[in-house]
Amino acid sequence: MKRTALACMTLALAACGQNNRTAQEQQAQPTTPATGAMAPAAPSASAGVYEVTTTDNQRLTKRLNADGSYLISRDGTQTESGRWRESGQQLCLTPQGGSETCYTGSQPDASGAFVMQGSGGALNGASVRRTAG
Repeated sequence: MKRTALACMTLALAACGQNNRTAQEQQAQPTTPATGAMAPAAPSASAGVYEVTTTDNQRLTKRLNADGSYLISRDGTQTESGRWRESGQQLCLTPQGGSETCYTGSQPDASGAFVMQGSGGALNGASVRRTAG
């Protein structure tokens, strides 16, 4: 009888220890809001302001905001806005009411400028240089 009681106490203590460890592991894991909404992503290193020169020599300013929105302006007037994201080595832009176009940047030259290459879109072949951010 004493052996049975000792075995039961050992199993009960082991079970209690297991439950505590599980609770501790759960506390260490990140939680999600009760609404189920995803937490905002960490700001990307790509967020910032860029000077863009298109293949037809138009000078644009492209602002990639940390919240995933972007604005393109020419001569201080906004010409486009939408959402941006990174996909591997690509930068993908989706203008409001438009389709997503993804670009890959060439290796930057000595001034930091690079050429955007994509499957089309107004920025294909454009020279881009970061100016702030």
